[in-house]
Amino acid sequence: MTIPSDQSPQNTSPISPLRQLMIEAMLQAGFTEKTRETYLRAVANFHQHINKPLQEVEEYDFVQYCVLLKQNSPAGTYRSRRWGLVFFFSNVLKRDWPSLREHRPNKRAPAKIHSRGLVDGAIDHPDKAQFRRDMELAGLAPRTRQTYLETVGLFFKRTWLSPREVTEAQLEEYLLLLQRFHIGAGTFKNNRFALQFFFSTTLQRDWTLFEKKWPFPAVTTFPTRAITMSA
Repeated sequence: MTIPSDQSPQNTSPISPLRQLMIEAMLQAGFTEKTRETYLRAVANFHQHINKPLQEVEEYDFVQYCVLLKQNSPAGTYRSRRWGLVFFFSNVLKRDWPSLREHRPNKRAPAKIHSRGLVDGAIDHPDKAQFRRDMELAGLAPRTRQTYLETVGLFFKRTWLSPREVTEAQLEEYLLLLQRFHIGAGTFKNNRFALQFFFSTTLQRDWTLFEKKWPFPAVTTFPTRAITMSA
């Protein structure tokens, strides 16, 4: 049950159930005919590239493809194709990947923490203000404090979670995702210790996760900026 991998969404071959589900979802969302054709073509091209059933595609496959797409496509083409894939995986296959949440059309509004909090540099969010004070009291260097702020902010941008609603399992899943993408040891350490400081010191979370010893990956391939879409 896959979307045909031909280049034209207007073919006369029988429509697969998965393709029909996407068409119905786009009609319900009110997309124009041109947008529907663009999104169908985006999924068909992705399917042809990935060469595996779409139901078996994992987040790593999606991210890798988006990185290649951005490197080899004009900005407009990249955005339209990525939006098509985001819509397909979010609304048709019901995937809830962090990499999809950075831009998910017709899904849900950003959490408050995303618009005015740890992400955008605002200083009025209580948790962020307390985070700053805790780092100063701990004697962390200014550069380290700034790195921690950016790292924790990126966590909330990727996950769209509210600080006090984050569970230990969700944070562990995020760290495992970073490991899976083989980010560099230094980058992983920054993520791990910044998030540990924020949740254990600022939010007073007494999680056993922080006692766990994490093996540090050695190869830097995680696309920190490549999958971020501009408005």
